[in-house]
Amino acid sequence: MRSPYLSAFAILSLCLAAAPGAGAYDWKFGTSLNYDTGKYGTGTRTDSVYIPLTLTRYYTGGQVSLTVPWLRQSSSGAVTRVGGNPVRASRSDTAAAAGSSEAGIGDVLLRGTYAIKEESLHRFDLAFAGSLKFPTANEKKGLGTGEIDQGAGLEFAKKMSRNWTLLIDGYYTIIGDPEGVDYENQVSLDIGFYRLLREDLSVTAYYQTRSALVSGNADQREVNATLVRTLANDDQVSAGLLLGLSEGSPQVGVSAGFARRF
Repeated sequence: MRSPYLSAFAILSLCLAAAPGAGAYDWKFGTSLNYDTGKYGTGTRTDSVYIPLTLTRYYTGGQVSLTVPWLRQSSSGAVTRVGGNPVRASRSDTAAAAGSSEAGIGDVLLRGTYAIKEESLHRFDLAFAGSLKFPTANEKKGLGTGEIDQGAGLEFAKKMSRNWTLLIDGYYTIIGDPEGVDYENQVSLDIGFYRLLREDLSVTAYYQTRSALVSGNADQREVNATLVRTLANDDQVSAGLLLGLSEGSPQVGVSAGFARRF
């Protein structure tokens, strides 16, 4: 039976393909270096380095992005990556020897958003978001689940003043089940703000919660903050900090990124 989420993403892609470009800058390339560490409710620590390469195409009212990541992870084997996020994907940490390290291509992620409503008068935006995760990561190394994930959600932004914008996002993701494993589908919610500090400097901060993939494991809860500096040629550099609030999340994470529109 065809998934309604896959169909929704296909419709979204067709709508964007027919839409005109956004203007002078129709494309953006971005990359970042992300490091996170935590125990995720297991008895051993997992250290991860995640480097995504993302190409984004902008359209009037929406965008589509393709992310190809490289990942290096040291863990007991009970932690894997789902949609770019480290999660405890089992209730056992005996899948690999503690301290083992694996590296390789992560799961490729295709994602798009399309504006449902844009209200300049009341200064709020509402967009539909769709995503597909392709199982390109090696599941035997603990770098992915080896199955397709597909999701849909809504993204809401409300401008509260000249420099402050409220952000609320909600998503539902169907998690693919490898043979012999029954993962729960995932619900996630983000709430936070965007703050323009000055013309070339902004900060985005939010609280995020994601339901556990395995019944009995802790949900992920964390706070994230990203500082973005826009350079004279419109390139952007960024620095981010993540602090975990539950056993299901990394204890801490840091990132540094670069993006160019063209």
